[in-house]
Amino acid sequence: MKLGEKSRPSHVQVGLGTAGQVAVTWEDGLVPEPRILVRVSADGGDNFLPAFALSGEGQVAGYPVVGFHGSHFTVLWQERSAAAEEAHKEAAPKNVDFDNLTLDVWRYYNAASGHQVVARTGLLTTTN
Repeated sequence: MKLGEKSRPSHVQVGLGTAGQVAVTWEDGLVPEPRILVRVSADGGDNFLPAFALSGEGQVAGYPVVGFHGSHFTVLWQERSAAAEEAHKEAAPKNVDFDNLTLDVWRYYNAASGHQVVARTGLLTTTN
């Protein structure tokens, strides 16, 4: 995996299936708008398919989670448009004292601000 100038991959999650399936998902910080990537293996992690993007083009995505149900895996994450992300940054409180957060600052940092939860499900089977 290539590490770039912007940041390293973060929020890495691993899901394990009952028949040796593995799904690894993470937030890719190597691009201007973070996206969710996944790699899967049907042989206990000995071999992985190439990484592919799950999140939408032009979206700012983060905090993936992954789980298996039978041979299917599901990845969920949050995302919002790049415009909503920029507006949220512009509205950020200035000179915040993180040791003494006010209610307004607390609400800002916990606001959904245009986030939506997205889920994608895939089927991962072994071939003999």
